[in-house]
Amino acid sequence: QRLTELVDFPLHFAANFGDEAGVVEVLAEGVDVNATEAKRDSTAVMFASERGFLPIVKLLAEKGADLSHANKLGYTALHAATRGRHLEVVKYLLANGAAANIKDGRGRTPFFTAAESGSLELVRLLKEHGADLEEKDIKLWTPLYAAVNSGSVEITKYLIEQGARVKNEADKSSRSPLLAASFSGNAEMVQLLIDAGADVNAKLSVGHRPYRDMSALQLAQKEGHEEVVEILKKAGAE
Repeated sequence: QRLTELVDFPLHFAANFGDEAGVVEVLAEGVDVNATEAKRDSTAVMFASERGFLPIVKLLAEKGADLSHANKLGYTALHAATRGRHLEVVKYLLANGAAANIKDGRGRTPFFTAAESGSLELVRLLKEHGADLEEKDIKLWTPLYAAVNSGSVEITKYLIEQGARVKNEADKSSRSPLLAASFSGNAEMVQLLIDAGADVNAKLSVGHRPYRDMSALQLAQKEGHEEVVEILKKAGAE
């Protein structure tokens, strides 16, 4: 057994379950505020951030917690708070020096996580702190692609308004945001992307049969998305 399993687990346990008194008690015993648990090297402030326990996040920060520590997955407290959609925790972390643009093991920053979270407030906040609209993860997804894939028209519209590229943006499988939206049948998203200049005749040139070499129109037809089919046809899709 590693020492962290024996000594530091109570701190992480208390932080994870919102036990502020427990955190104070464990720290008073001399446990390192930045001690990492055995499985992923996560710190207590990461657990508190993911659960949205702002008082505990503040307490740990005041005791010297490293707000930019990345675990074995490249995940930080800011990633954790963003994933949990805890706006006030994210605000606090950013205001107290947490690194905003650290990439996790998938090549994603907290901004990327926010783009697929459904929270426009988080997206705006992180954009104000220097987030890159065109960052790409290991699959070559951009935040725009993440927003489209999650189905958030509101966030997708905001990213486009901020200058995110739509035309000819594709991932490693050659899937463009329009292809993804057409496949899922999100008619409002499809119209938004077309209006923003998406190529309606781009094809899925890589991938598994039976979808390989299909256009957005063909994908929508195959999946039975009639409204999307009509939108694409009106836009000149073949």
